[in-house]
Amino acid sequence: MATQSFQLDEFKKGDFLIWSVCTQAQLSSKVSMKAGDHQIFSVSKDNPSTNLQFLGQNSYDLTTDDYPILTVEVYGSSKILQSKVTDIISDNKARSVGYSYSICIEDSTDSDYNDIYINVTGWRTKG
Repeated sequence: MATQSFQLDEFKKGDFLIWSVCTQAQLSSKVSMKAGDHQIFSVSKDNPSTNLQFLGQNSYDLTTDDYPILTVEVYGSSKILQSKVTDIISDNKARSVGYSYSICIEDSTDSDYNDIYINVTGWRTKG
């Protein structure tokens, strides 16, 4: 099993987060996110299908000073490669109002980086 963790240190206490995860990999996998002792989410793919599968989405109000830690586990893989895109969400006065992480995972050797796709976006205010 290969494991890769990401500290999402742009998110702060009070941020409103939304997340989504999908996969089209043959290998089984698990994607989870914690902040301190609190499990924000955990989703798994447990079948060999390479059809696009939506694993989950939801929202979360970050109530701790701990940074969220996103962890990807791929069963049957020796290593995980990743491409991470980050972006600041700005208002019309160029002030930061949020942040976004998009992480594309490669679990094998074909270098398509489309095996697992994760997006986590957070805003300083909700509503």
